[in-house]
Formats: sequence, structure tokens, C-alpha cells
Amino acid sequence: MLPPACLALGCEGIAAINTIRSVMGINLDTLRPEPCVEGYSTPGGYSYRAVKPIALEKVMSISRLLQQRGFREQGTSLSGIGGVETGGDAAEFILLGCDTVQVRGSSICICCCCCRCRCW
Repeated sequence: MLPPACLALGCEGIAAINTIRSVMGINLDTLRPEPCVEGYSTPGGYSYRAVKPIALEKVMSISRLLQQRGFREQGTSLSGIGGVETGGDAAEFILLGCDTVQVRGSSICICCCCCRCRCW
């Protein structure tokens, strides 16, 4: 559903974007899409640092739409997600119109590197 339709129905905010479903590649030996586990293929997830430029463009577009359609005056919030690792990354999302920025995967990875522990 498009953001204006969701907001017209009473949603108070939008979270954008998170992981993008994708085919990671084709194994040219087996001719199957990757990843392939025990003979079964499924789309994977394009995320982490690689998704940040796409996420920044999406939040910029959504922020403009919210402003143009008057949803910002109604208190609608926008939360940015995707490739956030540093305070600078979070600042970029905020400067493009996000009210909040979500951090999860990268913080877990940093924790594991610092502690030398196995999180997963």
C-alpha cells in the first residue's frame, strides 16, 4: 500500500526501508539461484551497508511526499532503517527528514567484533 493511502486510513508513521528481497546470484555449476540450501533456493536479503544508498533515497522521497501532502503538519513520523552503523549515518537520515533512525544489525556486528563473542 502506498504511504498516502496508509496515512489516510489512520497510520501515524512510516518506517523505511529495511532489507530488500533479492537473488544473490546464480550458481553456474548447478544452474540454481543462490542461496541454495539442501537443494532448495530462495531469495535472499540485500541489507547492511549495501542498502544504505537505497534507503536514503527512499526516505528522502517519502519525506518530501509527507511534506507536500500535509501529513507532517498532522504529526506523522518517519523512521529511517537500512545500513546505519555510525552517528554520521544516523545524521544523514535525520537530515533527509527522518524523526527517528533504527539501528539493529550493525550494532550487533560491532558488539561481536569488540567482545570477540559469537552472537548468532
